[in-house]
Amino acid sequence: MKAKNTLYYQVMLKLKQKIQDGEYPVDSKLPTESELQDEFGVSRVTLRKAINQLTTEGLIEKIQGNGSYVRKPGKVKKLLRLNSVEGFSYTAKKNGFLPSSKIINFAQIIPSRRIQNIFRLNSSTCLNIKRVLFLDEQPVIVDDSYILAPFYEFLQKSDIEVSLYKALKKNPLIKKLSPQETLVSATEADKELSDLLAKPFGCSLLNIDNVLKNQDGKMVQCSEEFVDPDVYQIRIR
Repeated sequence: MKAKNTLYYQVMLKLKQKIQDGEYPVDSKLPTESELQDEFGVSRVTLRKAINQLTTEGLIEKIQGNGSYVRKPGKVKKLLRLNSVEGFSYTAKKNGFLPSSKIINFAQIIPSRRIQNIFRLNSSTCLNIKRVLFLDEQPVIVDDSYILAPFYEFLQKSDIEVSLYKALKKNPLIKKLSPQETLVSATEADKELSDLLAKPFGCSLLNIDNVLKNQDGKMVQCSEEFVDPDVYQIRIR
């Protein structure tokens, strides 16, 4: 029988998912063995084998006489849900990382023909916000966002230093932000991306195109994200 079909492996995957989703936050204590046995309906031997596997992966640390604790994973998961938006800062903090950003551009522009074609935009002026996003001071994402009128009219550069999504939601025209379209593809780092992400020229990156709309179905933001897959993973639900 292959390992992935064994009971302990299925329990291990479920535990890992709960950790990655933040149900068991970083540095929190896991439920007792008895509680986990009841939750998953498995024997102590099966449960311990699952926990041992996660200990080997560095997701769990056993402390003698004090139980098992969740530790910072090597990769952080970003969840994109159909009915909500989890910003980069929120997701990073939830997984025990320190987020930060560096603003590369903050200016009103007419999008390039390429961006107009990708997101089906007209030639109207929008606000371009280009940032490098960091986890624990390591660059992981180059985010190139375009905020459409009238949603950027009161947006200041200082507003986005903490969270772009929080800044957008202060606009009275935005009561809710929802992802409407997400396209994920593979790409290679050009000179600019390799410099910004401190990665080799031509290395593999994820290219993620996003469209966010407000509660009235009006497009608020479209963005291209260039992601280092060695550090930051994307899950779309």
